[in-house]
Amino acid sequence: MLSLGDLFKQKRIEKKFTTSDVARELNVREVLILDLESNDFSKFVSEKHVINLIKIYANFLGINQDKALAIYRRETAKTEKKRDLFSKNGDNVQLLALRVADKLIGLLLMIVRPVNLILLLFIFILIFIFYFLYTQWNNFVRPPEVIILSPSNGDILTEKRFTVSGIAENSSIEISMNGIQATFINDQGEFRIEGEFPSPGLHKFNIIATNQFKQRRIITLELTYVEKQEVNSVNIINNTSDRSEVIISIDDSESEKFVLEPRTNRRISFERKLTIQSSSGIRPDIFLNQYEEKINKNSDYTQIDIYTTPFVLVILK
Repeated sequence: MLSLGDLFKQKRIEKKFTTSDVARELNVREVLILDLESNDFSKFVSEKHVINLIKIYANFLGINQDKALAIYRRETAKTEKKRDLFSKNGDNVQLLALRVADKLIGLLLMIVRPVNLILLLFIFILIFIFYFLYTQWNNFVRPPEVIILSPSNGDILTEKRFTVSGIAENSSIEISMNGIQATFINDQGEFRIEGEFPSPGLHKFNIIATNQFKQRRIITLELTYVEKQEVNSVNIINNTSDRSEVIISIDDSESEKFVLEPRTNRRISFERKLTIQSSSGIRPDIFLNQYEEKINKNSDYTQIDIYTTPFVLVILK
């Protein structure tokens, strides 16, 4: 069944009128015609205003006014019924919310009764006691937590004396390393132990931590001690009666030419690397560290590379 708006729109199109044509002929705003054809009666000032426009519009299109008004009343009756239904549902929801709130308030009042409060307090105290006992038991059966910060296990050290630093879960823990007691730096459990290697080589140290419950944790630390070789200078000697020229690069620096007069020597110090190139037919002798060892075993060399580290000396000819 056609709605009132659809009926008006259908008749208007049959008569080949636009909404602006209708508005102009009826001397009303075009938006009211559009609202009427959309069955939107909420934009009108009053119901009387709607009815008057329905009569005028029906008469203009040749539609029976009583028929048009009957359709209007039928549609508005349906709308009112829906509105009442929504209102009723809303009231039901509100009533349900009030009932739920009343139940919750009643439950809360029951909980806060003096007897129930005492029961809740008793339960809370039991939970606290249980947690305290569990914590103490856990501390009793658990070894203390200790972390070694430095040195790391397997490190190679070049100093005879060394320091072990770490952190324990608290400063009441006793910590020792091969009989040497640790010194706590602060109350947060940070500690250090001063140690010394008895000789070069691999050494194993046992760090023992004991808590107040006599639970122990043993951490094994393996360290290697290598004596540092002080190889950091050479002596270049020209024992001939002719001048000699060499090109020297110290610690990867730019190469520099050195001229050695007859029967003279020059000492060259370096940290990591020394490169010596002969640039003349006269090749001087090269001695390591105050004439300890002659590097060039023969006089026929072109380049000599000397690398020094805390552990080894490498000579490449």
